[in-house]
Amino acid sequence: MNTKTLLTIVAGIGLLPAVVRADGTEAGLRELRAGEFAKAYAALKGPAEAGGATAQYLCARLLGAGYVGKGPDAAGAAAWLRKAAVHNSPTAQYELGMIVFHGRGVPADRAAGVKLFRRAALLGDPRAAFNTGAAHYNGDAGVPQDRTLALAWWQVSAQLGNPGAKKAVAQRSAKLDAESRALIEKRAAAIRQEMKKVQAAGVILFHFNFSGAEQAAYKNGEAAYIARDYAKALRYLAPLVGNGYGPAYFYLARMLQMGRGVKRDPAQAARLYRRAILKDNFASIYNLGILYRDGQGVPRDAGKAADLFQVASWGGDTGAMGDLGAAYHGGKGRPRDLAMAYAWFKTAGDRGNKRAADAAASLAKDFNAEARADAKARARQIAIQMKTAKKSLPKWLTASPKK
Repeated sequence: MNTKTLLTIVAGIGLLPAVVRADGTEAGLRELRAGEFAKAYAALKGPAEAGGATAQYLCARLLGAGYVGKGPDAAGAAAWLRKAAVHNSPTAQYELGMIVFHGRGVPADRAAGVKLFRRAALLGDPRAAFNTGAAHYNGDAGVPQDRTLALAWWQVSAQLGNPGAKKAVAQRSAKLDAESRALIEKRAAAIRQEMKKVQAAGVILFHFNFSGAEQAAYKNGEAAYIARDYAKALRYLAPLVGNGYGPAYFYLARMLQMGRGVKRDPAQAARLYRRAILKDNFASIYNLGILYRDGQGVPRDAGKAADLFQVASWGGDTGAMGDLGAAYHGGKGRPRDLAMAYAWFKTAGDRGNKRAADAAASLAKDFNAEARADAKARARQIAIQMKTAKKSLPKWLTASPKK
């Protein structure tokens, strides 16, 4: 590897979100800077497999550039980039988009590539913003041709520091009238506003179209789990988790939590539930809440448990509703509020949770007429809010865990 390429790879770390850099890559970085690429890859692989985004990105760069093994390994690079992209790395998302768009080591999928460019662009990658504009300019990869929008994306790319985009905007805007230029600026402002919202959210639940073989393996693993053949389920699900296939995380975490087919390990279960949630697996939210409530694998934290029960409740999980009611009833993680406890017990009971229904009935006996009316009004209000409530994850969950 020449000095320029080495500096490019190391500089890529600066493009990764700061929250994911401290992931145990120090030893690998020392070897990388010393030009010991095989040793660097060996040192980085452990942190990468443990979920470190920086390590994943660097493993991808080393494989893709051909400095590990017998030559460039585009498929291996794509596999690592896919994992790093989940952590909101705009650099990883852009480079994965290039691989997918052009079919380097993976089947070409131009439409998926453009989607990855747009995600990376919203996170602030100027190259991705330029490519998003190019797709709109040409009407490429299933994107409708819209040259005003293309110029708006190029303007954003230029503002992010892309000199090529600045030149493209200057050349194409020179012949436009004032009204057209004003429209481009208006659409660029809308893009910048969307970028602010995306970046302020702290997490994007990342989706990737996995192969049919992976989807089939997941279905086989799920069926084996339901049939209580945990050894078979493990054979199917463990490799999928290693490849970042989100739905598989839930079942493997459940096996670790309960000790089904594997040695019981609630701490590892908690880590997998968290990753599953960040991959948009809703079922994991309630289970992680139980671990925080009971102090299994994580420090006991009634507040965090109640936060998770709240999110899962708005999503319709009746078990979480019952536990949220219990939090209000006992003043654990939520202020003691018997009316709110009744409201959540009643909501869960109306949806089939018998234990919660019994708890609501028991509470109601101790209410006077005014308190009973207030509690029932709150239950009605929850029922209305259930239809539109946003399932926003708590900030402490979406933040990068401290090492």
